[in-house]
Amino acid sequence: MVVVAALAGGLGCGSGSGGPKPAENERPGRGGELTVLAPAVPQSLDPHRVPDVTAAMAHGVAFRQLYLHVPERTGAVPDLAAGRAEISEDRQTITVPIRRTGRFGPEGGRRITARDLEHGLERALADREAGPAARRLLGAIEGLGPVGVWRDIPGISAADEDRLVLQLRVPTPEPVLEGLATSASTPVPAETPRVLGSFPVGSSVFSGPYAPALDVPAPLARTSMRLDRNPVWRRESDPRPAYPDRITFQQEARVPAAWRTLSGTGFVLAPAAPPEVARIARRRDDAGLLAVAPLPVTRYIGLNSRAPELRDVHVRRALVAALDREALLRAAGGTGALASHYLPPSVPGHDESGGVDGTGAAELREPAGDPRLAASELRRAGSADGRYDGPALLAVRGGSKTDAAMARVARASWRPLGVRLRVEVLEGAALRTACTARTSPYAVCLSASAGAVAADPAVLLRPLARGRAGGRVDAAMAASAELPPGELRSRAWSGINRAAVEMAIGAPWRWDERPLLVSRDVLGVVDERLGAWDLAFTSLDARARRAAG
Repeated sequence: MVVVAALAGGLGCGSGSGGPKPAENERPGRGGELTVLAPAVPQSLDPHRVPDVTAAMAHGVAFRQLYLHVPERTGAVPDLAAGRAEISEDRQTITVPIRRTGRFGPEGGRRITARDLEHGLERALADREAGPAARRLLGAIEGLGPVGVWRDIPGISAADEDRLVLQLRVPTPEPVLEGLATSASTPVPAETPRVLGSFPVGSSVFSGPYAPALDVPAPLARTSMRLDRNPVWRRESDPRPAYPDRITFQQEARVPAAWRTLSGTGFVLAPAAPPEVARIARRRDDAGLLAVAPLPVTRYIGLNSRAPELRDVHVRRALVAALDREALLRAAGGTGALASHYLPPSVPGHDESGGVDGTGAAELREPAGDPRLAASELRRAGSADGRYDGPALLAVRGGSKTDAAMARVARASWRPLGVRLRVEVLEGAALRTACTARTSPYAVCLSASAGAVAADPAVLLRPLARGRAGGRVDAAMAASAELPPGELRSRAWSGINRAAVEMAIGAPWRWDERPLLVSRDVLGVVDERLGAWDLAFTSLDARARRAAG
């Protein structure tokens, strides 16, 4: 997994194509067509709104950014940037040199300048859908305005056509640099009217190696999208090889699509293989059909330390100790790895937290639960008989069948302790707020998750632990946020991770993984940050293409 810890040193280091080297028996071939089978196909491509994995796969080949993460490279490499970002001595000014070779297409071919990148950043920050993630990374920029308002931001300016300058309120350039290696830095023509939302078909905003075809019949456009070569794109100016001539996204139900990928040719499955197909692919995998991508996501059952019933840490530890986390993993489909703390293997601080073995916390040693330890913790909380004698705990979960199954596991795990749950069901943003807000009325969140888009421990741990693990942890998080990527930052956030475990603010039970599938003649390359196939590096095997022809 490419991690943010390498970003400050790697961002802008060289401009070669990078990427993985094929094995001796693999020969990436230029040309041909890849077909991406997915449960849903993007109806349009927006420079900054990337709502799901399939859209992200398309975005990665239709647009360019200032910097990119490419497979098997530590840190980001320049894309539209002409080299390393310069950081001022006071760490509050970032200057990015801009290439002169990037162009908008498919029509027009106008050169991309710093003004277009300024325009794009301001649009991304103002967008209601793309803005929250962009602001988490770029929030240190001076003059960042209210949510949903698209206006000139004083801290973002084009010094001239070839230099973008970012002024920061605080000396924390690292998350901002990481933001420049995401879709937030996708350029938009500066003359584009300031209207948020998708651009109309035929707009000249596509800067990547491919652009949507305009000749797809209307009935097919609802279930498919074809990306053809962008005529203004030049291979020598882009770190991505972009092997195929054409990439077609086709809508098909997940399970039939997986079987078709397994038995067909030229297919890429998005986003993940169903477990039953993945098992068969694993047995047949002699040509790289299957890959397992770790994701920077931790699933956990959240315990609200502000709830009156759970203010005693020993009560919370009892709930963690009694929980059958192996049963939770099975209820969720059996995929992923059993979590022993909050930082997954792909995030800095994981190894410093004990790796897969965990931090040593007694309540997480037994994956199937430890009723004796749970009873002991309740006695330490003042229970004479080692049972919970308080009121029912108000809990919240998502609305899926998996969420319902996990609620049943929690009830079964805690019932012997005398714990009763009163469960409510919420969806989407309401569920996320219920699981993380300081004023949440819920004692237990059965469907909590924490993710790090930038594979940064701060991005993952702050929403999870803020206000729940104690004032000392909050102060440590504030201090650690300003540390540059590297060993010191990893150790600091490992300590915060250990404190969150010690304070029993939840029960981590899964680190997410995604099984990925391609047809036998496809040489798939994984985008480990996205947890999906990287279409800019994936190709058809040259020998297989010749044999087919």
